[in-house]
Amino acid sequence: MNVLKVFNRRIETDIYVACLPPPDKYCRLSLAASLAISLAASLALAQLVNVSVVAAFPALLLASLLAASYLPKAVAKLRASDIDVELPFFLIYMSTLSIVLTPLQVLEKVSRAPRYVFNQMRYEARRFCVEAKVYGRDPLEALGEVARTTPHKGLGSILEGYVTAVKSGSNPVEYLVKQSELFIRRRVAEIRARVESLVSLMESFISVIIFTVVTLFSLSVSSEALPMLAGQLLTTLRVPKELITLSYVLPLMLSVLFMLLAKSLQPRFPVSEYRQYVPIALSHVVVVVPLVHVFFAPLVAMPRAWMTLPVLISATLLVSSATSAVFDAKYERFYSSIRRGFRDFVRELRELRRVGVPPEKAIDSLSERDYGMFSKYVRLLNEYIKHFRPLKEFMAEFVREVRDWLVISLMFIFIDTIEVGGVTVEVLDRYSTYVDSMFLIESEKRARLKVLKLMPFVTAMIQFFTIYSVLYIFDSIVVSLGRGSLMDRAGPTTFSVLAVTNYIYGLIAGLLSEERLSGGFKYAAILMGITLLSLAFGDYLVRRLFAALGGGL
Repeated sequence: MNVLKVFNRRIETDIYVACLPPPDKYCRLSLAASLAISLAASLALAQLVNVSVVAAFPALLLASLLAASYLPKAVAKLRASDIDVELPFFLIYMSTLSIVLTPLQVLEKVSRAPRYVFNQMRYEARRFCVEAKVYGRDPLEALGEVARTTPHKGLGSILEGYVTAVKSGSNPVEYLVKQSELFIRRRVAEIRARVESLVSLMESFISVIIFTVVTLFSLSVSSEALPMLAGQLLTTLRVPKELITLSYVLPLMLSVLFMLLAKSLQPRFPVSEYRQYVPIALSHVVVVVPLVHVFFAPLVAMPRAWMTLPVLISATLLVSSATSAVFDAKYERFYSSIRRGFRDFVRELRELRRVGVPPEKAIDSLSERDYGMFSKYVRLLNEYIKHFRPLKEFMAEFVREVRDWLVISLMFIFIDTIEVGGVTVEVLDRYSTYVDSMFLIESEKRARLKVLKLMPFVTAMIQFFTIYSVLYIFDSIVVSLGRGSLMDRAGPTTFSVLAVTNYIYGLIAGLLSEERLSGGFKYAAILMGITLLSLAFGDYLVRRLFAALGGGL
């Protein structure tokens, strides 16, 4: 541990906050891993670039130890981002159940919560239980210790405020309710600021992508056109082959980097839906794999030979993305119906309780109403209550079929409220208000994120049309001099790469606007359609553009 302390003096605290193995064990594992990685990397460098092992090993070992010393801090930041996602539901859970139980009892229930609801918050709650029950510390002191060492500053300030409220004689339940309401209002403002910063970041990134890709493609086209125009006179101006290769590979690399950046900016939920990707993957295999044969078999030439491969790739991706969009639409309708039905169910249950209907009879009455896809689970809940079956089994079955974390978290709070006998009018009023607030926040977020889907569209269209115009200009000059066609030489590779890039941009549009990759297949299908139209009418559009500008080709 002394070795790692040289680089990071707070490493023991960071390990504790990050929930990693004990410091001594972590130090031994880090040293062993650093030695193994450094030795393997040194041997690899010696074989690849003829670097001395003696010279490389100390530098690599130093870098590995430095990375190991700051790894707990990075893990703690990841935990803080996960806690930020779970925090509003934690506050709703605490303020709702605190009407029936004491807040500290509710915190003990959080420590036993399943991973699909409180994946990180339960670790903080367990730390409180260990400090209070195992080490015998005063509960408020234990809570203060958790507040000081949690990686999330917002949670730490809330817990410290709770300790202060109790010590000053204030009502802790009222404090939790006010914190929940304040946090919900603050979350709306945070969403607006987050979307604005995301838009600024994406605009900057898109500008760099467009400039880099257009510049490299222009150099690549020039390297093809100049020798055709001047024979051997301009051989010294040939662009290196490595740069030409990079001009074709870089658009794909940047589009994938764009997609990874968009994904990294999305929150990580304990539960997500991935079942739609199975038929989507199968549809891509069925449609795309046969395309491989075109690289080994002669193509059926189109009126313009250079268009054959790009059109074939674009049409194939259009079919596969459209098929995938159909599968995704099925799941999208399912979850839209689930959310709408759940919200209506909570609202109508509150109204029945206000007129004095007991909770069991109210749920039994509501099980006969239509809540869309959610009706099945209302009837299932009613059966579990009637037959005195454990409601934890109902939650387990619900989570297996419904992979929407927003609905799962709110349903878990509702089920725990039933189990502790807290379905009173006051509890349901507060709970229903929280449900409406969370769905309004979600609607606000989706509405503001929709603007982001335009950015990949704009990027794809600017890139495609600019490169097409540059290639068309050079092709017109070369053809007019009777030196062949530049389109026939550079067109197939150039527009095939751009077609695949546009497809990835469609996926990015769904990832940005709907926070899931599968939501991008419909945008990918639209972009593939635009790509096919651009290939078909590109010449006409470029000629019209130059005619409008007062020139002509």
